[in-house]
Amino acid sequence: MDMDTVSSNNWADQSNNPLLQRILKFVAACRRVDMEGEYPHVGDIQWWFSDTAVADPAHWHFWQDAQGKDIGVCLAEGKDIQTIAHPTAKNDQLIAAMHLWGKEHLADLARTSGQSEFEVNEEVYSDIPASIERVEAEGFTRTATYYLRYRRNLDGTLFSPELPEGFMIGHMDGSVSVADRARLHRDSFYPYSSKTLDLAIAKYQRVMQLPGYDPALDLIIFAADGTLAAGGICWMDRENQIGLFEPLGTRPAFRRLGLATALMAAGIRRLQARGADSAYATAVHAADETTTPIPQDFTVSQLVFQAVGFKLVRKAYIYRKTYPV
Repeated sequence: MDMDTVSSNNWADQSNNPLLQRILKFVAACRRVDMEGEYPHVGDIQWWFSDTAVADPAHWHFWQDAQGKDIGVCLAEGKDIQTIAHPTAKNDQLIAAMHLWGKEHLADLARTSGQSEFEVNEEVYSDIPASIERVEAEGFTRTATYYLRYRRNLDGTLFSPELPEGFMIGHMDGSVSVADRARLHRDSFYPYSSKTLDLAIAKYQRVMQLPGYDPALDLIIFAADGTLAAGGICWMDRENQIGLFEPLGTRPAFRRLGLATALMAAGIRRLQARGADSAYATAVHAADETTTPIPQDFTVSQLVFQAVGFKLVRKAYIYRKTYPV
């Protein structure tokens, strides 16, 4: 099989980013063949691309078949390796080639920066035991953190949760500045968000340039005094009629008021109006804080998803190994 490395491109206009368009086309094609498979949603890919490091073509590598059709792609950046194989071409040889390239790329980055070792994180899934067997055989250790993948069919009725008095749902209709929206996101996910407000604003500006970004699906809940209390983005895979919630967050002062549940209910209706027949969401598992570095405030989203009818599809475990350079 032939391998093709993406060349450098101009990243000023994300809507015309050839690397992004290529990946979006590929993941949509994977989903079209295997609707229940563990493939990133086109919204996942776009949210990743709000990170300039992820958007660097040097960290991506494609594999093609004899006809020049993409059959696999690997992202190796930071400490993470993400691989995507087309369901009709997935085999042990392709999987091994992608992981080998990812580890060699991270080793090269570590060597260039003068490190003596580098860490690799790989995500494997509870319903793919062969992947778990592979990483454990290679000496990876499972970490305490894992993610819950949820899915909901959108063909049923949906209750309408009541907001606290004075609160209302809106979206990025031009009345909210990018700075205020970025500040909402940063506050909702701190300390896991951008380190400074300037960085948060720059990130959100990139988000709004993405081809799948729809201001009407960038939902906001306003408090009675106009404060932005909660927000979340919905993404639409129009080819496969599947929605996604990524990200969804509430400012600390407004948590435990049912805002996220109301936000998701509104998002589901807007996705339905655009033809979506299902939607996905991801939660961090709720664990004792002594065994995971993630505070409980960031692990209750699964309760929100369950409240609006999402069902658990699979768990995504994080495995880790340190290699010498």
